[in-house]
Amino acid sequence: MEDLLEKNPDSMYKNLMVSRGAPKPSSLAHKEYLSQSCPSVSNVEYPDMPRSLPSHMEEASNVFQLYQRPVCASRKKPKEDADSEYPLTPPPSPTADRSRLPCGKSHFDDSLVHINVFLVDRKHPEFSSRYNKINRSIDVDFNCLDVLITLQTWVVILDFFGIGSTADNHAMKLQPEDTQHMSKSEINTSSASQAQEPVNTKLDLKVHSLSLVLNKTTSELAKASVSKLAAHLEIIDGDLALQGSIGGLSLSDLTAHGEFYRERFTTSGEEALIFQVYKYGRPDPLLQRECDVRVTLRMASVQYVHTQRFQAEVVSFIQHFTQLQDVLGRQRAAIEGQTVRGDER
Repeated sequence: MEDLLEKNPDSMYKNLMVSRGAPKPSSLAHKEYLSQSCPSVSNVEYPDMPRSLPSHMEEASNVFQLYQRPVCASRKKPKEDADSEYPLTPPPSPTADRSRLPCGKSHFDDSLVHINVFLVDRKHPEFSSRYNKINRSIDVDFNCLDVLITLQTWVVILDFFGIGSTADNHAMKLQPEDTQHMSKSEINTSSASQAQEPVNTKLDLKVHSLSLVLNKTTSELAKASVSKLAAHLEIIDGDLALQGSIGGLSLSDLTAHGEFYRERFTTSGEEALIFQVYKYGRPDPLLQRECDVRVTLRMASVQYVHTQRFQAEVVSFIQHFTQLQDVLGRQRAAIEGQTVRGDER
């Protein structure tokens, strides 16, 4: 994803998003396919033989016998498969076993994301018994993604997709006398939309690696990295249940003053964070339940280095981002013909 607002074509901040393949396993770990027909003979003990030419040669033992590969029981009887792609002799080059690879994932190392969506009609006869009243089942599997956060560009991108837009917040609210002029048809339409049955959704999300780089106008500010993210989300009858884990989490200081304390936030262990969130969707006017939202967090060992300068720069970056969103929201509200409120002092 290229930033067209960046005028310099050779700038290192030209690409906003870059996908890359997952690190492949080392080829040195699997040596079963290496041939042992020609072993090293540098340390072989030869039998004592006379230096002069003897009258007859004694039959010596095979010095290569110790280096022969033991014959496995499974290889004594080769499978007679007419569709076999590999000859018995000579030994073929090592290739991946296609039978062990899942369907559709043979080239996953070079793919950014795999998305599977399964939709079920609520009128299906087995909607309750087989599909547990789940209308949508979504499986998203991300590979590695590097994202560069530039203030001006990302504010425009989010506003283009309607994400985080503040245009409605700056419009003048209707007065009580204006609300009385609303037609009954609009009220009936809004009430009918609210009465629709909720869509039950199940989402499985996996992210191999995700890195975010906060970039200021002149230099980089910080880099946040998340690895091995796995999350499971269920929205059933308005209730939200979220659970998952994060393998690794880190925050680095990329400023010129951060050379002494580069790693600001690091975790240790295979699972840096395990989280569970449950939120009730239905109202509870009688206050019968204990809570509306329940959050459970379990974090591994964490090391955090705090300096006032780095914290102030991060807070200033976030505030600048919200200010740009606010300015763009006012412009959007004015373009749509809404009456924009003045600055609140």
